[in-house]
Amino acid sequence: MSEINIRQMNLPGSDLTGAILTDADLLDVDFENATLVNADLSGANLVYANLSGADLTGALLVGADVGNANLVGAKFAGADLTDLQCNSLTSWGLNDIELPLCANPQAGTTTTTTVAPTTTVAPTTTVTPTTTVTPTTTTVDTDPPVATFISISPTSGYAGDEFTLTFTLTDETGRSGTSFEACCLIFLLHLETGVRASSAIYSPPDGVTLLSGDATNGTYQYTGTVHPEWVYRLAGGLYGAEIHVDDYLGNSAITYFEDIFTLDSPYLVGSPSVCPECG
Repeated sequence: MSEINIRQMNLPGSDLTGAILTDADLLDVDFENATLVNADLSGANLVYANLSGADLTGALLVGADVGNANLVGAKFAGADLTDLQCNSLTSWGLNDIELPLCANPQAGTTTTTTVAPTTTVAPTTTVTPTTTVTPTTTTVDTDPPVATFISISPTSGYAGDEFTLTFTLTDETGRSGTSFEACCLIFLLHLETGVRASSAIYSPPDGVTLLSGDATNGTYQYTGTVHPEWVYRLAGGLYGAEIHVDDYLGNSAITYFEDIFTLDSPYLVGSPSVCPECG
């Protein structure tokens, strides 16, 4: 195991009796309470290693560098400390070993330049920014546009009359442009009979305009015409308006504004061709 590199490993309490670790790079390794009896650590780099409570009885530490290592409570009985490098050891309270045995026992400038960079292994934990994947998994709009009735003017009329429908449209995806550029369909409808009292207007319609708001929340106005009598003999009664609308993601909805327009007509509901008053 000579000349190995096991920097920053955690080996507390390990039994490394007689281990051959000559010239090994053991920087910042945790050997707390480990057994290193008769281990050969000659020339090993033990800078910043934690050897507190370790048993180094009879170990070879010839030329080893224990600068800034924690040797508090370590046992060195019979250990060979020839040319041991001990810079800055006193900062760890190393009164347990005989500093005169060190090649350079003065607490002076240590080569900590190699130490700081290795602790910059931490920046690899900056993998955390990958948690910004969350925005991609966020909102996928699956809801269709929502239409809300505001008004219709006039509220009653005859065949051939114009009417103006005002309503709002909201949608998370939004709609581009200032009019219905996404697909839409609008017409007056007698719900019981299924009779349409006006033409179906497809997008982009000539009669639909954006009065206010924007692509995600806007107020719209549609101007249409009740079918003339010569086109269809419409039954009198209450009619609603039906709106079909899609957004650009393909979410679609059909909304029916019930009983908003009264059609004055002599024809009977369910029999639009029969006029009992027409003789």
